[in-house]
Order: sequence, then C-alpha cells, then structure tokens
Amino acid sequence: AFQKPDYVLKEEGWIKVDISTTKKSTNYFGSSVHKSLTFIRAIHLKKEMNARQMYLEAWKYYRFLWDRKFPEEEKEAWLKLSDEEAFGKIFDNAEEKPFLLHAVTNTRGFHDCWFCGNKRCDNCIIDCDENVKLEDYLSKIKEDDFNFELEFFFNSVPDFVEDDKLNNYEDYKKDPNDITPEENKEEPKEITLYDCLDQFQVPEQLGEDNEWYCNKCKEHKRAFKKMEIYKAPPLLTVHLKRFKAGGSILSKGKIGAKVDFPIDDLNLTEYLLDKEVPVDYDVERLIPDYDTNFDIKNPPTPQPKKKATTTTTENGDTENAQTQGDAIVPEGNNNDDNNNQGAETNTTQQEETKQETPAYEPKLGKTTVKQFNKENDKVEYELYGVVNHFGNMGFGHYTAYAKNHLSGQWYQYDDSHVSSEQPQAVITNAAYVLFYRRKDWTFSYK
Repeated sequence: AFQKPDYVLKEEGWIKVDISTTKKSTNYFGSSVHKSLTFIRAIHLKKEMNARQMYLEAWKYYRFLWDRKFPEEEKEAWLKLSDEEAFGKIFDNAEEKPFLLHAVTNTRGFHDCWFCGNKRCDNCIIDCDENVKLEDYLSKIKEDDFNFELEFFFNSVPDFVEDDKLNNYEDYKKDPNDITPEENKEEPKEITLYDCLDQFQVPEQLGEDNEWYCNKCKEHKRAFKKMEIYKAPPLLTVHLKRFKAGGSILSKGKIGAKVDFPIDDLNLTEYLLDKEVPVDYDVERLIPDYDTNFDIKNPPTPQPKKKATTTTTENGDTENAQTQGDAIVPEGNNNDDNNNQGAETNTTQQEETKQETPAYEPKLGKTTVKQFNKENDKVEYELYGVVNHFGNMGFGHYTAYAKNHLSGQWYQYDDSHVSSEQPQAVITNAAYVLFYRRKDWTFSYK
C-alpha cells in the first residue's frame, strides 16, 4: 500500500499522519524531557484502525533497529518472524514497554488538551488497545486546520538498539564481502579551522531574489560576492557557525561537528589582503592610552620638554623664561653674552638629553608592537580563550576555557566551578567562540 501514489491511498481510505521520534532524557536542570532523535516521517493509517494496528504500522518503520544487532543466538529465528510476530515478541511480553505511541497535543499550557482534557498535557499516551480506534481521536479535534500527529517514544529499549542509526541508511542484510570500492569510501576527514577559513572565502552567487544592479549593462544580475580578511587585528575573535536556521525541521538546528583549531600557531598570513600591523584601526577604544598620532614607518624624534617659568626682578617686574634642561633663557633679553651663554647651555643640555633618551617605541598603554616585515614574518596567533555551548537551539549551557597569561596554565570555568585543564583538552565539538592574540604584539601586563 505504501508504494501507491497519495491520491490512490486517499481513495482507498488511507490518511497520511506525521510521526516524530523521541526518547526519554533529562535537560540541564534535571527535568525529564522527550529528546528528538531524527526528522519527522510520514505513515499511512485508516480511520477504522484500532490502536494496536496503529502500533504495528508504526513499528514497521523502526524494526530495522532491532534487526541490525539482535543477539546472534536468536537472530536467525528473529529475522524469520513477521512484523506482527516480532512486535508481539518484544511488546506484549515486556513488563516495561520498549516504546509508546503518543498523540501530539494541541496545547502547551494555554488550553485544555482535546484528547485528555489536561491543560499541562505533554502529549497523550495511546494505549495499545484493540477497543480504541484512530477515529476516536480524530473526532475530538476542534479545528479544521489542525494536523493530527503521532510521537514514537522510545521508553526502554535494549542496549543493542542504536537509535542514532535513524539518520543513516544502511543495508544491514548485505554481505560485507559484496561491498563495492565505491561504497567502501574512507571516513570524512576531520574539519579544521583552516577548512572553515577556506569556505569563508569561497565566492557565493546571489539568489534570484537578491540580484545586484549593474550600472554598465543596466540590468539586475546574479552577481558573485566574496568575503575576505583585510587586516589582522591584535585580538582576533572567531565565531563558529554552530546554528543554522531554515523554514523546515530539516534545515535548522545545531551543527555539532568537531572543528580542530590551532592552540599556539594559527597562521593567517595567506588569508590576509594587507599583512601590516593595523595601526590605522580604531583601537583607542580597545586599548587605553593608544597613541593615535604614531606612525610606525616614520616615528617622531624625541624632544626635551620645555617648562615655562616666571621670575621677579628687584624693582618688582616679572620676566617670562623657558627652561631647556637646567638652562633658563629670559624672553626679550638682547644681551649677547646672555644669549651666547644660553645657547651654549642649551646645546650642551640637548646633547645630554639625546644620549640619555631611549629609542622611541609606540605607546599603546600596556601594550607594544614591533614593526611587521612582509618578507620574513608570518601573521600568527596564539589561543587564549574558548567559549563552549552545550545543548541545542531551544536551550543550552555555556562554559569557558581560559589561559593564565602569567603561568601559561589553562583553566575550565563552569559556573562557580574552576579546574585546571590540559591545552589539547580545550579542542572539543562544543567549542563556539575562539579568542586569539597576535604573537608579534608584546603584552607586558604592567
């Protein structure tokens, strides 16, 4: 019946019902929840079916999980059983049922459930009873646009049942010796941060609903856009795209793949358009007391400071003077001897100042930077922090790893709990935000 077109099934009295798959789990707060395992499937039922027949129709979609790893001493006999016989063997004889069918409720705490009348219903259990029929549930629906849905809930299954295989297709009956070279492909390689950077820079063509107007041909075109990194900042934040949004359950969710990222030597040299030190950045907001007038290619010559002083003569008049080092030069004095003496003193003091003044360094508050050499140097970063996310799009928990800048020791921060950690342990599939600092910047932390 399931190979027939939908319109034929409808003529024969079949209706399509969406069925989700969940299992018993607990959330971060310790509350019992139904954890979703895979995408929503569709099964076909008839209104006059009783509850046991509904269980049997749903069971047909999940039996392969038992067939794959059924105990070897009983597997041969098990595979010979019909679907109805296999269902009876694992369901009827079990004290705690391995799975249950639920009718998805219309309420989430706002209205009374149509099926059980409970305002706080968490989907209604359908008893496997031959006296209960599907049309009994359908008759209780009060809105024409409400879609009746089922939930296949894994309640207590044997250890050999691998529910993660629900997202995979596997021909469990196929002889391993018959596998072709095309099927015997290597496992996908581990994703690295460099793979993410490569993908970040791949040109992307605009969609039909986002065309770009070309001022030369006077037409809207599906142009290509490309993201590139212009300059390397002193502090780099890498935000991994862990969440994707979409219009259906298949196109949204959390991406849990592990990304391998460097700890001591992230090299961005080949990804930058301009590899020089970004002195033209607005880093005054990032680093206090940043010298915005400093030009690393043409540093200013240090000059001795001039102090203005005021002296009083015997007749009570005041004279202004400027101090250069220890020499005082009165303003408006035309005495050549005084001028010559002041000049000599000024010259001597300038020579002393020139010898004692150290080479000029850019003043970046507590941070200094050396000039970048395009030919020899690399733009490399070292990791100093990681933010982790556990959970999914609905809820989650954040932890962090951070490196002590004095001792070099890594620590894990989980709410109020802090513990030391090994460097390689910070690379997990929960990593969400990475924090790097440039290795050619010297942070003195004074």
